[in-house]
Amino acid sequence: MERIHWVRVILGGIAAAVVLGIGEYVLHEYVLGARMEEAMIEMEMENPTGADMAIFSAITLVTGMLLVWLYAAIRPRFGPGPRTAIIAGLFLWVPLNVFWYGYNLAWETFPQDVITMSTVWGFLALPIATLVGAWLYRE
Repeated sequence: MERIHWVRVILGGIAAAVVLGIGEYVLHEYVLGARMEEAMIEMEMENPTGADMAIFSAITLVTGMLLVWLYAAIRPRFGPGPRTAIIAGLFLWVPLNVFWYGYNLAWETFPQDVITMSTVWGFLALPIATLVGAWLYRE
């Protein structure tokens, strides 16, 4: 079994994070834009500050790196390629989106339509981001 190439995990993770960031921007600005504004007013939330955006960006970067690390970790068992990248993306989708969906369903912290769309969006975005990051990964 070969060792994980950490420089490639970082590079692929950055690329995956860029894809995720673009996807989140599209989701929150164009797909859910007006609905997000309504939800924020309903919940008496303020617009995110620069510090909030820095935290979101850091979380996205860590997520991108986790996606590529998971791809690299399961590559020996599943083989290199798109199928393995999609498996890694969907595997991480469960704790990141499905558990969050359940939490929000139970506690009603965000409107259900916003949570549902975000969960479905993650089902597509995480595997796509993993595909991009995995494309850059080589052992």
